Amino acid sequence: MVKITEEVFISGVFKWAIVYKPDLKVDPPKWSIQVYPDSPSLLVINDLKKEGIKNHLKKDDEGYYMRFSRPTYKEFTEEGGIKRRVSFVPPTVVDADGQPMSDMIGNGSSGTVKLETYRHRTPSGGSAKAARLLGVKVTKLNKYEASRDFNEEEKKNTSGFETAKPPVDNAW
Repeated sequence: MVKITEEVFISGVFKWAIVYKPDLKVDPPKWSIQVYPDSPSLLVINDLKKEGIKNHLKKDDEGYYMRFSRPTYKEFTEEGGIKRRVSFVPPTVVDADGQPMSDMIGNGSSGTVKLETYRHRTPSGGSAKAARLLGVKVTKLNKYEASRDFNEEEKKNTSGFETAKPPVDNAW
């Protein structure tokens, strides 16, 4: 029997972990995490690239990184033009002891992501390989800090609160 999916583990440093609530700015909405892989994991990523995954390996001042994601749903067209939608649950997030975790993951945290790799058909009739985020294990947590981890829009949306007047008690 041919194995359809395979589990792959990538370890490294995390940035921009959107793992509890999906990013609604993309369609379909998705959960995602940016990983700066350690040396052994970079070799795994290079092998995955050779096998055809489309994720882009990028480089910035902090090194090489790759973003892995999980859509909230996937739509398929089956034979006869019948459309089907499959919904996905959020990736599972655990701490270093394997216990469920709900703490916001700040930039610079580290650990391992679990991916599900699979082959799929392309519109041209060929096939490609993809990787979908399944879970995140955080072994070193940097608590999420707005001053460090907010993106520009979040900073703009929350500026000014420090000078706003507090609410009046019994305003109703």
